[in-house]
Amino acid sequence: MVVIITGLNRVVELIDNNFDIGTLGTGTAVEARTDGGLAAGTATTQITMTTTTASKFLQKSYTLPPTSGNGASYAEWSIVSSTATSGTAFNRVTFEPLSKVVGDQWTIRNRFFVRERNR
Repeated sequence: MVVIITGLNRVVELIDNNFDIGTLGTGTAVEARTDGGLAAGTATTQITMTTTTASKFLQKSYTLPPTSGNGASYAEWSIVSSTATSGTAFNRVTFEPLSKVVGDQWTIRNRFFVRERNR
């Protein structure tokens, strides 16, 4: 079986249409497949992301402006769905804590390359 390019692009479209909010958190536990989302999400960092697409490619860009999320030390990141009542998470990434201060603007880009796995 071969998944054709239009099928792969449909996967890109499904991810794009269903996961549109980026958010940061202060949790420091290592991420796991069984996570339901961020360990300690911060509501003031929930921002709609911008999207760039191409054939079999999706980029979600998140910008936290200088006036938001200040004073915290963030150590986790997630993309969630704005259409789900509980904010269904797509991913969870942890990293060394970073302190956000007034004047800092943060940009996070997630890139997804959809391809068929060769056997």
